[in-house]
Amino acid sequence: MGQYLAIGLVIECCTSKEHLKKFNISKNDLIEEMKNKLRFHPEIYDFSETEAHYVFKLQSNVWENQLISFLQKFYPIVYRGNNKSHENTTEQLKSSEPSTWLEFAGRKSVEEFQLEIN
Repeated sequence: MGQYLAIGLVIECCTSKEHLKKFNISKNDLIEEMKNKLRFHPEIYDFSETEAHYVFKLQSNVWENQLISFLQKFYPIVYRGNNKSHENTTEQLKSSEPSTWLEFAGRKSVEEFQLEIN
């Protein structure tokens, strides 16, 4: 078996209201703590609530406008030497509609761009 490091981009996260209530943490306390400890920028996330959870989802315009330029800077740092497969991946993303990117990642057809749902 090999070892690998998975680096992920979080585009949606949620937290249990019940869990926060146990520790007497309000929604505003949660956001402030995320800003202080996680460098969270709430202005780029859409906030919603379900009966049981607070949900933060990266705004699609942020995802669509910044993903490719981020990957073009990130991949060469991670994939050094002769491994240039990431260049094909960014070209595929550039030539496709942003609405298809998650489907592409879900197919796990390339090593460097995969979707894992936990």
